[in-house]
Amino acid sequence: MAKRYYNLEKETKAYLKACNDKGIVVSTSIKYINDYVISRKTQNKDCSFLRDNPIVIDSSLVLWLDSTIASSYPAGGTSWNDLTLYGNNTTLVNGVDYSNKVMTFDGINDYCSQVSIANPSNKLTCEVILNYNNKGSYHNIFDNQSLPMLWIRNDNKLELNTGTGLISDLTYINQNIIVTATYQNANPGLQLFINGVLVKTNTTPQTSWAGNPLALTLFNRALGQT
Repeated sequence: MAKRYYNLEKETKAYLKACNDKGIVVSTSIKYINDYVISRKTQNKDCSFLRDNPIVIDSSLVLWLDSTIASSYPAGGTSWNDLTLYGNNTTLVNGVDYSNKVMTFDGINDYCSQVSIANPSNKLTCEVILNYNNKGSYHNIFDNQSLPMLWIRNDNKLELNTGTGLISDLTYINQNIIVTATYQNANPGLQLFINGVLVKTNTTPQTSWAGNPLALTLFNRALGQT
């Protein structure tokens, strides 16, 4: 029997139902989720997307860009809006193409403007849904302008790099994939996941941190595999 929740916003209930239907355990405070909904509604911002997007929503979610959600990208212009409460919006630069709810970065000079995110815990999880083709050269997915960086290599493998890189054994050309990278100053220091499967790990604690993306999320903590 599905759980019942009372005294919650309808969008919160829809989110919780979506999680329940997909077997997702909600470890987040339900009050935080409900406060998130109330805050967005107070600002006259849409919340209906929650019923179809049961991702982790808590205070560690500091960036949520999704080209499939109109509230994040309304199919026009250069503003790509952050769906978290932090307002870490970014700008599409040099004519990023958009079609069928997918952003296409040309691998030449297209990029998103820099977003500054405080990370006092020195922990990070970056997750991106993307599809890339054969470019034969290095292209950044996520670049912290220091370390770590997540990129597509010239041999089309994926690399999470902090000086000594974690490199995927396989290539994923023209495939829709979910790439997740976790980073923390504890063991394991670095982890690289493809479609939810751990493919590479580095047990050394860390002390510093192109294609067609559909969504990008950043958490200021290292998420677990489940």
